[in-house]
This record gives sequence, structure tokens and C-alpha cells, in this order.
Amino acid sequence: MRGASIVVGSADIFWPLEGSDGSYRDFDYDGRRSRRDELLDGFLLHGDAAHIVKSIEGGSTGDARVTLEDGCVLELWPDHRSGVEADGPFEHWRFFRRADTHFVVTASGIEI
Repeated sequence: MRGASIVVGSADIFWPLEGSDGSYRDFDYDGRRSRRDELLDGFLLHGDAAHIVKSIEGGSTGDARVTLEDGCVLELWPDHRSGVEADGPFEHWRFFRRADTHFVVTASGIEI
């Protein structure tokens, strides 16, 4: 997200590059660049020091929010509802710095 606008979503993989002649119904994204690739390129390349993490928050449903110094926000959601594996809580997201503690978002809450 940049401001109040969504920059890219997971379903953008099903759409061809902007300006393509074909219909999205005929687009086969397997092994081809998609609209998602194009949008991610724009997000990742929009500034020199643009993507420095300012803060990370995690929710009890496995969601996470990463706020960046340039004002962009990554909002992340798990792709399934199951929260428990046979050997413990399912890990949805893990954030870490070198030689530091990890911030882990699970369906059962936050682990540090």
C-alpha cells in the first residue's frame, strides 16, 4: 500500500502485462511475466533507500503489517485458515535482523 492505494495484490499474477493485446481470460502466467511482476518492479525500484523497515506488527489471525520509512505499508495475510500443524502453531511470517531475535507471526499469536 502506498497512501490509500493498493499497489499490488496476489491475484495480479492472473493478468497479462499492461498494454498486452490478449484478454486476461486467455493469459497463462506459468513461466511468463504477469501484471504482478510489473507492479512489484515499480514498488521495489521506486527509490534508493525507500524500503527501510520502520515497524512491524502482527495480529492473532496470522496477519502482519510492515511500515516502511518511505510511507509504504506491506499488509500480509495468510493464504489459509488452518493455524495448527501436528507439531505446533503454523508459522505465517518471520522477520529478523542479523544476530538478533526473530519476530514470528503465527495463528496463535506473536513469538519473539
